[in-house]
Amino acid sequence: MIRPTLCSLAVSLLLARSAAAQATTFSIDPLLIRLDAQARNAVVTITNTSSKELRFEIKAFAWEQVPPAGESKLTPTSDVAVFPPLVTLKPKSIQRLRVGTTVAVGPMEKAYRIMVEELPSGAAPVAANQVAVRTRIGVPVFLAATAPTVSGRIDPPTVTKGAIRIPLTNTGNTYAMVDSVVVRGMSGPDQVVFEDSMRGWYVLAGQTRTWQYDLKPAQCHALKFVEIEVYAHDKELTSRLDVPAAACTH
Repeated sequence: MIRPTLCSLAVSLLLARSAAAQATTFSIDPLLIRLDAQARNAVVTITNTSSKELRFEIKAFAWEQVPPAGESKLTPTSDVAVFPPLVTLKPKSIQRLRVGTTVAVGPMEKAYRIMVEELPSGAAPVAANQVAVRTRIGVPVFLAATAPTVSGRIDPPTVTKGAIRIPLTNTGNTYAMVDSVVVRGMSGPDQVVFEDSMRGWYVLAGQTRTWQYDLKPAQCHALKFVEIEVYAHDKELTSRLDVPAAACTH
């Protein structure tokens, strides 16, 4: 379903030691930003809930999903401005960021991401027997279309070398959030070999993202066809894929 989730996320950053680990935690709220002709900017809050000082760099990127699989591609952009771009947070403190754009609203929604990346601490360097693990969080930013429409389709799925590929195309002009992609292997009518579900994700406006399901050899050779169900935007899309014997050959 398309569910823009405006919630906070607690992100744990672990400083691993050979004998013990110390946790550094922060949260970002909201985790999705929608801008339009009326709301040209928004506020994002970073909260340091730890006992350590944290430093961050925040950058804006244009976001697209590139063929053939629809992998995310981020390109630096000046369409979205973030202030301040560098943040130092004392323990148990907060920082509010202003995120905005002057780009005109058009017929197609525009997608961006602001990346909040932890920087190395200004304190003493990590010892040789320690590993510093930092995090990088991407917050989606959508500039709404003038007249949003929601629609999508399952493009013809394929199966080769034991892998089922399911392309989902967003034919609307606003992003879609897929809940799940269900794959059900059948050896005949009402004869279920397996049923599994893959986690959904964003499909950006006018773009295609492909889900891949890898069959186990025993599953593949037992199959005659596969039923596919996609749940998104309070709707169900369905498709069927016949599985020839050659499809199981690697």
